[in-house]
Formats: sequence, C-alpha cells, structure tokens
Amino acid sequence: DFYAVAMSLDSDESIDQAFLQLHEYCDDKGLYALINNAGIVSAGPLSHIGMQEVRQQFQVNVMAPLRLVQCCFELLRRQAPQARIINISSVSGLFASPFIGAYAGSKFALEGLSDSLRRELALVGIRVVLIEPGSIRSPIWQKQLGIGHRFSNSPYAAYVTSADERIAAMEREAQGPECLLPSLLHALESSSPRARYLVHPKKWLIRLLVHY
Repeated sequence: DFYAVAMSLDSDESIDQAFLQLHEYCDDKGLYALINNAGIVSAGPLSHIGMQEVRQQFQVNVMAPLRLVQCCFELLRRQAPQARIINISSVSGLFASPFIGAYAGSKFALEGLSDSLRRELALVGIRVVLIEPGSIRSPIWQKQLGIGHRFSNSPYAAYVTSADERIAAMEREAQGPECLLPSLLHALESSSPRARYLVHPKKWLIRLLVHY
C-alpha cells in the first residue's frame, strides 16, 4: 500500500497535523522506519546572506527532522528493536565549502543530532543511521542559479560571478539518485545497519579530507 501525507517542513503545525494522519493510519502496528530526506540549500557568503534564509535553512534541514523524530517516537517504539531512523545528511556535513556555509552548518547540526539520537535511542531499541552522499542530480542546486547577481555588490563579487558555471559543472559530475539505493536498502533491511554510509565515488578522498 502507498499512503501519502502532505506537510510543510517550515511549519510545526503542518508537521503535527500530518503526524495525526500518520498515527491514525499506522494504528497499533507502529512504524518500522522514518527517513528524513527533504532538504534545501541557501547559498551565499555567510557575512551577507539574509538571516531569514539561514533560519529557514535550519528549520527545514535540522528542526523539522528532529520534530518528526519526536512525533514518530512512540510509533517507532512499537516496532523496536527492528525500528530505525535514517537521516540523509551530506558530505557537506563532514567538511564545509565556501558560500554554502548555511547548508553545511545545517548538515553538521544534523550529524551531531543523529549521533546523540543514535546513542539515546539505542537504549529503547531504535537504530539511527546517517547516509552521507556527495552531489546528487536533483533540482536542489538549480534553485541557486543567479547567486552571482544577488551578491554582485559584495566584496565576494569576483568569486561568485561564475557560480552558475560551477553549479552546471557540479551537476554534470553528480551521481544519479540510484547510487543511494544499496546503502539505503542495507540501512533498512540489515539487522545491524552501520552508523554511517558514505556515498561518494572518491570515498578515500573524503576520508582523507575529514579524517573520517
């Protein structure tokens, strides 16, 4: 069966309303897995990016996943010790590149929350897993086109004017979303899922960069 529930991650009220529908649907069966996958990117130099953008970045990428964990906690407990939470992070949660500091900060925060959750929820039989992909082909970066114009009057103008070209190059080199499938299936089906799954064509380089 497929049952869709719409929610807006920048609204706690919307999340709570969606959870009420989910709770009614799951009834006494409980919930086997929660996958927090949604995310947005707010690009720009941290010294000039709007604070409302930063707040929305953290709301969608950090606060909303935590709120969903809280809402689904009792449903997940009913499926313990098989239940699991899978948080889709990013290699940007391992090292931070310039001009995506708000995004990287949100992913670093998600990594920290997930580590604490993993140790806390292990006490009640719920596993917590992080999946850390590199660039994935999706519309998420297309929404940042035009960043050079937005910050053309900043001291960083010379560095961000070619942002659109770099975004296009990154998309050409990005992996397709299917690259996540082996890690995701293992995290969902294994009786002993790993704490982290790094999904990147050059894992050795990422580990070297961050002392993984």
